[in-house]
Amino acid sequence: MLDPGLKGKVVLVTGANNPYGIGAAVARAFAAQGAKLFVHYFRQGDIALGFSASSSTTYPGILYTGRVPSDPLGAMESPKTVKNGAGSQNGGLSSWGSYSSMAIDPSDDCTFRYTNEYLETTGSFNWNTRIVSFKFNSCQ
Repeated sequence: MLDPGLKGKVVLVTGANNPYGIGAAVARAFAAQGAKLFVHYFRQGDIALGFSASSSTTYPGILYTGRVPSDPLGAMESPKTVKNGAGSQNGGLSSWGSYSSMAIDPSDDCTFRYTNEYLETTGSFNWNTRIVSFKFNSCQ
């Protein structure tokens, strides 16, 4: 099999809600190549994206953003903060975000469930997981 160099790369896959559709097939193919996936689902045009944000002066925090059909094309809404980070990894660890996931609640086809990791204090192997649920006002 050809190695496209995707191992450890982050890939965003859109529209993977149908397990037999092209989006799900693409997600499976990227996963088989070792890519870290962010998969989102849209209902009536609602799109959600969860992510970690950090800088040289900000510890990694958990955020999400999205768009609804009435938003301008190519634009996302202002990010919402789920959890501000309070520490960073040390001890030579170089991976972050491997334990992140976004899914749609099948009971209402509107509620997004998002998990990601964060740190309460600087250290090694001391991360925590936060789970959040949200939906956009356009989806009732």
